[in-house]
Amino acid sequence: MFYRNGILPSRENRSFQVAGILLVAGTFLFFYSLSTVLVQVLRANSNVYLRGLNTFLVRQVGSKIRTNVFLMTIVYGLLTVTICAVSVGVSTALAMNELSGSATPYDLNVLSNVSTDGDSSILEYLASKDADLSGYAENMEQISIYEADFTYGSLFEGQNVELWPIDEGILDSGVSVLAVSDFNCALKMQGKEPVALTENQYLLNCNYKGTFQYVEKALESHAAFVLAGIPLQRASDTVLEETYFMTSVGNNDRGTLIVPDAVARSLTKDVNVLLVQYRPDADSDAVLQKMIPMGLDDTHGYRYAEKNMMYDMFYGLNALISFLCCYVGLIFLLICAALLALKQLTETTDNIYRYGLLQKLGAKKEQINRTLLSQTAIFFAVPLAVAGIFLSS
Repeated sequence: MFYRNGILPSRENRSFQVAGILLVAGTFLFFYSLSTVLVQVLRANSNVYLRGLNTFLVRQVGSKIRTNVFLMTIVYGLLTVTICAVSVGVSTALAMNELSGSATPYDLNVLSNVSTDGDSSILEYLASKDADLSGYAENMEQISIYEADFTYGSLFEGQNVELWPIDEGILDSGVSVLAVSDFNCALKMQGKEPVALTENQYLLNCNYKGTFQYVEKALESHAAFVLAGIPLQRASDTVLEETYFMTSVGNNDRGTLIVPDAVARSLTKDVNVLLVQYRPDADSDAVLQKMIPMGLDDTHGYRYAEKNMMYDMFYGLNALISFLCCYVGLIFLLICAALLALKQLTETTDNIYRYGLLQKLGAKKEQINRTLLSQTAIFFAVPLAVAGIFLSS
């Protein structure tokens, strides 16, 4: 139920609450029956059950689990939260490193909405606003993004599309289109090999997880289609995952058609993008100071994304999430250890009496110490093992 419906509670859907209650009840019943099952399984294997003090050890462990079923259930829940929190923290850190590299192939890019500012040179506009980049840039290219004459809803036709709430509006938006020459310019600035298209071929590019699966299926189902009255054939069965311009939210290409230049020029131009790579000795802070007024100007459609600023965003927010997850996991782990250790201490009297009887019956001190260590280790390991099995499944 968690896998199908997610792990966030909802007022409209009570599946989270039902799954939580079932999980608690199932965990309680599992530990309640574990001791009996454990004893029966080990008794069936006489070579293990009758070796040394294993008979006494199995009975001891079974008795502890049975009499501490509530404690084991609570500790199991805390350990599950611990493993989840640490896993989220580590995966966030790894994803942060990967995303920060793939989402920032340039040092700066400036976007201009053609509908607001017209189809003009972004570099000339920046120079007119005292933000000339020629003294800072080693390489600059301006590319253009066009809008197709059909929507993403048409591209995903025939699929059961379930988008994230933030993406639901794209189904009515025109598909983004990029000329192959502009796409190759972006790849060249990244040091990558160009792609080749004939006059009647197309490629699909997407690096956004929210739509990638639908773009991939669309490529499989659209061996050919018509764009601006021109029939196009699929040039590859694989979706490209390149970042040809940066956005402030990371990899956000929901799906872009790469087409021949002649096809792109017959469409409506939507956005111009200036891609910039700094010189090795360039002062990025000075560039950023020049760009700040552009982002605050609501009368124009100029926006920018700067590499160092995006790094601060990635490492600031994601590092905080990673730290909090690992911190919460560590706290819960210490609570679990304290609960189990306290329970062991409260049963010291019983342990002294029972292991004292073993010594009087002739058991060696080494055997008693080994059995006591095994009992304690199993008592601590059982809830951790169950939590690990649950999460891995």
